[in-house]
Amino acid sequence: MEAIVDYFINGFNYLFTKSYWSIVFIYWHFLLLEFPRYVVTDIVVLIRELWPIKRITPDFTQALLQHKTLASVIIPCHNEEHTILKTINSLKTQSYPYLQIIVVDDGSTDRTPAICTPLSESGDILYLRNSLRGGKSSAANMGLKHCRGEYLITADADTTFDRDAIWHMLNAFSDPEIGAVSGNVRIRNVKHNLLTRLQAIQYLITISVGRIASAQLNILLIVSGAFGAFRREIVEQVGGWDVGPGEDADLTLKSKLQGSKIGFASKATCLTDAPTTIKGFINQQRRWNRSLIRYRMRKYTNLFNPLHAEFDLMALLGTLDILGYQVLLAYSFIIYLGWLALYHFPIMLFVLVSSYILYMANTGVQLAIAWLLSERKAQDARLFIYLPLYPLFSGYLLKFVRVYAYTEELLFRTSYTDPQVPRKVLDQTHHW
Repeated sequence: MEAIVDYFINGFNYLFTKSYWSIVFIYWHFLLLEFPRYVVTDIVVLIRELWPIKRITPDFTQALLQHKTLASVIIPCHNEEHTILKTINSLKTQSYPYLQIIVVDDGSTDRTPAICTPLSESGDILYLRNSLRGGKSSAANMGLKHCRGEYLITADADTTFDRDAIWHMLNAFSDPEIGAVSGNVRIRNVKHNLLTRLQAIQYLITISVGRIASAQLNILLIVSGAFGAFRREIVEQVGGWDVGPGEDADLTLKSKLQGSKIGFASKATCLTDAPTTIKGFINQQRRWNRSLIRYRMRKYTNLFNPLHAEFDLMALLGTLDILGYQVLLAYSFIIYLGWLALYHFPIMLFVLVSSYILYMANTGVQLAIAWLLSERKAQDARLFIYLPLYPLFSGYLLKFVRVYAYTEELLFRTSYTDPQVPRKVLDQTHHW
């Protein structure tokens, strides 16, 4: 114990002998790459809360009711007998009354048809069924053909919604420049184990807080497939969903390139179950991060060409933000660890521990902001006790998983063997 104390005392003494810029150089990864991102996010969100931009007008809200504006909800599903009824009931009890609920069964082999067919016969939902599985994009496009609503809402089959969620989602369209809106996705099974609690922190920071900042800066480029909304005419203009995985991000970017803004409705809250095992979490993250390379760095390379007709400055800035915050940070962290071992090995542990504490402090600030904005303050307050473990989860585990996912996609295009989409569909998909 005494040796450990002496080691860290020597570490502090070593730093005190260095100049300001030498210290910055030692902590370059955190101070120059990670910390600015947190600062920008925190400042934008705080300004937004202190001086909110009031875009929702009573006239718009009243018009939705007076014109009985229909919103169509598409729920693609495959073998969701344990969750689909909860999702449907959650939509049927929404405070916004004018909903067309479309359930598209993508070749389920369980009791999903037996559950949905009676609801369709009673008129509660429109139930469509593909006899052969074609993937989520195929199911969503099938549902699109039957949509009658001015607004189109996408939802996962294992998602439930706060009672006023649809209201908050639709009110975001009071800004006529907004073509798509991302809902606020939170973890439902937060109490299951330590992993789900850490994911709950992740969702609060990256979605509940992070997307407020991105939307305010007009660089938000993701509408979650779990809960998002679009003007139907825009989805039809861009041809609906391309084959996934990552079809939600792809549709968002296509909408952005139509000249639309992407909004975020922080009070439009839905709940979804997070993976409860490390294996499940890693597989989910690999799938999500592989699609980032597939679309951001392959399909939409024209965004990087100012002379191309598809060029859009804000879409480019949003893409650079995503690539920088996720890809660059992940790979640069590996480089940073190697650099420390090569040039500062005697104090490497000291630097990593002190960086860990700084990372935890920044996370604490963001979690505090999320708590101030939260409608579930009692539940979210309990997450603060897990802050000491969060840098291990996000700063190490998540970065290493991302590096693995990016590398396998860059080298082997593994998104085209993703089991979430049938192989016969993937084989006929254009490989960017």
